[in-house]
Amino acid sequence: MDIVLPSIVCSLTAIVTSASCIPHAVLLAYRKGLLDIPNARKLQKHAVPVIGGLCIYLSILVSMFVATIFLDIRPLMLPLLAITTMFFIGFFDDMMDISFRSKFIYQTLVIVLLWYNGIRIDTFCGLFGIWGMNESISLLLSIFAGVGLMNAINLIDGVDGLASGYGMGLSLLFSAFFFLHADMLWGISSLIIFCSLLPVFVCNVFSKKYKMFIGDSGSLILGILAYIVCSHTLHEPIMYNMDRFRVSMLLAFYAIPVFDTLRVMTGRMFCGKSPFLPDKTHLHHALLSLRYPHLLVTAIEILIDSVIFGFWVITVLLCLWLDIAPEWQFLAMMLIGPGIVVLIYINIQKMHFYRSNRAVRHIAFARKWGRRIKKPALFIRALIDGRLHSWKGTVHSLNYLNEINGRSKKVK
Repeated sequence: MDIVLPSIVCSLTAIVTSASCIPHAVLLAYRKGLLDIPNARKLQKHAVPVIGGLCIYLSILVSMFVATIFLDIRPLMLPLLAITTMFFIGFFDDMMDISFRSKFIYQTLVIVLLWYNGIRIDTFCGLFGIWGMNESISLLLSIFAGVGLMNAINLIDGVDGLASGYGMGLSLLFSAFFFLHADMLWGISSLIIFCSLLPVFVCNVFSKKYKMFIGDSGSLILGILAYIVCSHTLHEPIMYNMDRFRVSMLLAFYAIPVFDTLRVMTGRMFCGKSPFLPDKTHLHHALLSLRYPHLLVTAIEILIDSVIFGFWVITVLLCLWLDIAPEWQFLAMMLIGPGIVVLIYINIQKMHFYRSNRAVRHIAFARKWGRRIKKPALFIRALIDGRLHSWKGTVHSLNYLNEINGRSKKVK
């Protein structure tokens, strides 16, 4: 079957559904008080709706329903059930603030049920000679990976657009991987996730009228999807030489949330604190301390992850050229990935500690780029928040852009 038509139809359905849900979801959030209230740990100054997860969830469901026209989606029934479960857990957490222990228990139960039904981590694709593993080890590893990914992605959701933007990038990468392996169902599903996140990302970053956070409902959906896709990736048939490096590829994909969370938790334990105690020691907090705007912080973190993935590509090509075992490449990535994340964080802290000129230059650089991205960001906000309703509205918006740029000449 041709993949072009199903991909276009399902992608457009996801975008339209997500975008059309946003105004109604924001209105619902303000009426029912589904708001993220500012406090000492949170970065926003005003209450913001935490309803983005609902838009993502509904968009995925509607798009999957449309996908039944082209595909047999029965293999996705269990993942959709898991997504539904995590959505409601996150939604109730956004409303009532469920304790960490309760969320941990719910997350573990969902992973155990998925494992029992075959969605598990039980192979390393030949890495260290492991093609299969004992069921007890597989269960423990699946719980560790699944719960870890859900909480890691939840913890990076502290900057506008970071979790949703990161999810969009991963969706495109996995979509390319599945299409290259002739897995049409999962390739289109990854495109659906990307298109479901796109309107939420745009409104989260640029809009004032429709600004929303994805909340725990959205981050837990992304977390359980990360685990499910990770499991399915490891079970894809081997088709290329690069498939021997799948485990390190997954580490490169999930580098920022995984390595940054491990760094934070290790630091807390080293200081004699609980690893689950909330604080402001994540990488995005360090970047914000240099006065970088949220959009730039999101871009920087995604760029860091892209650099780590670039190192993965380079090391894989070197291993294939020099006929080096995948185990050495895996060990190299276990040094490169955490090393880059830790060095960047330490470097920022050193600049603050010594009050160096580099910190001053970084702050000046952040202000400069903040001014540069403010003009197009305000114009995009004007487009989203309803200033383009007609041809006349287009003229007003162009006048508005001219005002932003400091021009006095009006568009006639």
